[in-house]
Amino acid sequence: MTEEERIHNLQGFGYSTEEARFLGIVALHSGYFVRRQFDAAIGVERGKRTSAFVEKLLARGHARRYTFEHNRQVFQLQYKPFYEAVGDDHSRNRREHQPQTIKSRLMALDFVQANPDSYFLATEQQKIDSLERLSGVPRDLLPAKVYVTQNSGSAIRRYFVDRFPVFVKSSPNRSSPCFGFTYIDSGFDTTSAFVTYLRHYKGLFRAIGEFDLVYAGTHRAPPRAARP
Repeated sequence: MTEEERIHNLQGFGYSTEEARFLGIVALHSGYFVRRQFDAAIGVERGKRTSAFVEKLLARGHARRYTFEHNRQVFQLQYKPFYEAVGDDHSRNRREHQPQTIKSRLMALDFVQANPDSYFLATEQQKIDSLERLSGVPRDLLPAKVYVTQNSGSAIRRYFVDRFPVFVKSSPNRSSPCFGFTYIDSGFDTTSAFVTYLRHYKGLFRAIGEFDLVYAGTHRAPPRAARP
């Protein structure tokens, strides 16, 4: 599904082109957003337009509001047809999450917004297909986690469950696109969490050979293993 198709689908719910484009990015990459991220998307200072957009989402039951310490408000897209409209029907972004996960998702959205020239692989299937097609990486080398369903007891293998941004960018020194991966440290992680991430991705990284890895964290210095 192209971005134009996603925007068109979301406009069908009564949103402008700019609003629909932003909603598509949120649904695919985060599920959560704050007001300043919508401000950045449409290039305005916080004001009536942002408030009207938020209130429209809430009034229509398309989003829920979370209020944290110091009256900090976070909005989550909870309306399932939104996710169907962007081609990610079974997205886990619409589920409720712990505060540390919400912060991580907001940071991921910041990263996506800060890199408009990169092509982001938003869904699990996009990541699998692109790595298999462009780099020839076999599926068994992709980071995965097995879930057992409560009803049937059957095992389901899911890939890239951390949902950290994965992107593709062209390089003048390469004949094929360069993949980029992101580790989001929301301030709750320890060095061992990053080491675990590297272990899960080790097979994929070795198979690709050349790639970018971005450590996106808070004001704290990254673990020694993350430094160049």
